[in-house]
Amino acid sequence: MTDMNAGSVAPEPPPLLPSDWQPLAGQIGPNDEDFRVDEIPLYAFSGEGEHLLLHVEKRGINTRDVLKEIASQSGVALRDIGYAGMKDRHAVTTQWFSVATRESPETWVWSDAVTLLEYTRHNNKLRTGHLRGNRFRLRVFDVSDADALSDRVEALRNTGILNGFDAQRFGVGGKNLERALHWAERGGKVSHFKQKLYVSVLQAHVFNWILAQRAQNDQLQVLQGDVLRLHGSGSVFVSEDPAVDEARRLAQDVHLTGPIFGPRAKAAEHEAGEIEQAAIDALALSEAAQKRVARSGPGTRRDLFLAVEDLRIDVETSNTVCVEFSLEAGAYATNVLRHLLRRGWEEPLRVQHDLDDGLDEGDQ
Repeated sequence: MTDMNAGSVAPEPPPLLPSDWQPLAGQIGPNDEDFRVDEIPLYAFSGEGEHLLLHVEKRGINTRDVLKEIASQSGVALRDIGYAGMKDRHAVTTQWFSVATRESPETWVWSDAVTLLEYTRHNNKLRTGHLRGNRFRLRVFDVSDADALSDRVEALRNTGILNGFDAQRFGVGGKNLERALHWAERGGKVSHFKQKLYVSVLQAHVFNWILAQRAQNDQLQVLQGDVLRLHGSGSVFVSEDPAVDEARRLAQDVHLTGPIFGPRAKAAEHEAGEIEQAAIDALALSEAAQKRVARSGPGTRRDLFLAVEDLRIDVETSNTVCVEFSLEAGAYATNVLRHLLRRGWEEPLRVQHDLDDGLDEGDQ
């Protein structure tokens, strides 16, 4: 676990379970088609309203590039175009955008990297997080043991994974954490997107640090003062009886959470609260920096464990497989594959491509 008190600004990698699994070889393929992401909308669109809803497929470019195309075609400012989450650059992805215009997109001319699949209308702008999740299909080559990987798929289908933030959140070489700390302490004029990114990087680092601490110390059960989420809702409460609530957790009635720290995030208490406060304190943010971060990051809670829905594997050859699954908003497909292959950050899953320095895979 990274020692933030030692002056290090390296981001904390998410821990992996089960701890006794041995590493397996495997790489996501180099082609865009080897990494497919399909956005799952949060709600049905009404078919009428002032906002044009565009269902778009993109290849080999990032979400910001599509936003620029829509702005150019519609004449609407970038800030007024809505979307639910960023999607990976080196992939084939589908997602929805909203733009306040009465124009029809039928005459718009798109680049070769973008295809308009369909369009409709709705009465409000899409906002970040307005998605139920994403459906992924990853083609993995050079697999050392496809049978073992199939067995692990079966195991994780039942247990889920630890819900850490993967390397994409921290940018190439993890440099976004250093940039985020610099911005928090010194401020300066940066775009709204950068402010949002920097705050999310600090929050993700703290969450991963807490998750790593608890995994390392065998504390992935309910502790005194833990904040628990009721299954099927966003309601949370502080545990006063860990033994009772641990039984509820095992029955999937409640879920352990960690902080996406901020003024609106419900604080843990007692033992759990001490762990969470230690992680936030270790950032050593000045009072001015804390206020700056709080203005851009209200905070929330995030489940420590993540269910991987509809997880399945197709074995194409003795060393090539396709892994498919759905994840809720804010979760990382690469984190699922790291669990399956038991591979940490030091071994890239897709060495042919650099990481984008932004919010990927349908993040918050």
